[in-house]
Amino acid sequence: MSDIFVNLKRFDVPRSYGGICPTDDPQEWIRSVIRETVQQGLGTTADLKLTYLLPEGLVLPAREELERFPQDERSTVSIGVEGVFRHDVQPGGNFGAFTSNLPATAAKNLGAEWAIVGHSEERKDKLGILSAYDQEIDKDDRKRKRALETVNRLIQQETASALEAGMDVLVCIGETAEERGEGSFEEQKARVREA
Repeated sequence: MSDIFVNLKRFDVPRSYGGICPTDDPQEWIRSVIRETVQQGLGTTADLKLTYLLPEGLVLPAREELERFPQDERSTVSIGVEGVFRHDVQPGGNFGAFTSNLPATAAKNLGAEWAIVGHSEERKDKLGILSAYDQEIDKDDRKRKRALETVNRLIQQETASALEAGMDVLVCIGETAEERGEGSFEEQKARVREA
């Protein structure tokens, strides 16, 4: 089975507002993408699993459109979300006022089966926050290494949160030359396993 992930990052913002959605109605646009995907037969393609990773605002209309088709016509298409927060809601608990962060349970409830975490922009944002606190991170190799380890721990928490909510997770690693290091893919994979 082959998995194909289509990351439609910032397709929730129309071009007229500086985004990349080709229409002024991103929700209708994602509905048309899902509709065309199923009508083209991609929901029944043997040995293929197609997942659309979407901004939070497009998950629900995508799920609703997908559910308009019979299960046997859409069985290999799924919806994912572009990231979840490292803390999640709990029954009887108070999630708090993390209004700009998406709890994994909320993403799952919207219809996301997948979450993508650790994307380069997400890692850069977290490192930027740490660098704003300690500007030496950008100048001191030891501090930079510790900051990158901290970012990895935060990504690990996000991954755990999504998994605990019952989602599958696509974790992005090694996107920058600094993160990839040197060597072949197999050598890098072996180093990751050793770590």
